[in-house]
Amino acid sequence: MNKFQEALYFATDAHADQTRWDKKTPYITHPVAVARAMERGGWDEKAQIAALLHDVLEDTAVMAHQIRNDFGEEVLRIVEILTRRGDDNGKEPYSEYISRVVKDRRASAIKLCDLNHNMSNLRPGSMRDKYMIAKMYLEDHLKLALGFPPSDYLTYLEAARLAFECYPHDLGTRLDISIAEHTRLQKQLEGALNPKEGKDGEVS
Repeated sequence: MNKFQEALYFATDAHADQTRWDKKTPYITHPVAVARAMERGGWDEKAQIAALLHDVLEDTAVMAHQIRNDFGEEVLRIVEILTRRGDDNGKEPYSEYISRVVKDRRASAIKLCDLNHNMSNLRPGSMRDKYMIAKMYLEDHLKLALGFPPSDYLTYLEAARLAFECYPHDLGTRLDISIAEHTRLQKQLEGALNPKEGKDGEVS
């Protein structure tokens, strides 16, 4: 059994009692779809494994040390970036969460695949609109890190991979600069992604 197959069994067990929004489809279909999208995009095995596990820390009883022991520190690091932080006072603002994710090329690509799959299963409405704005924000800042205007066509998987290849050591710094230069997107994100999250429920 290779590591991807091991991660598939791990994620299937972790999400065993969970379903998607329709209350019928096994939840594991979602991380599998995200991982397959990463595979089609040419991402490495660690990124694909992190995609399979991207919801386990936030939505299941799995602990960080289990991921570290079974799949290594790098996979854990990516999964932790993709995990929305929270405490007794609630979860971190969605805009802060996305701003953390965008600074890591693998996490950005996984989150974009995650958003795409979530949107494909949602009717138009508040949650779909929220995901669409987050997707635009991630795509634009990956393009800006490469020096492309936001209007230039560049798929999110291409943008994330190229960003890492061109700027493997200072991508986070470049994205910080891009974010500072595009406060309009930041304000739009904060306003649209931090309303009261109600009837549709919280979905990472």
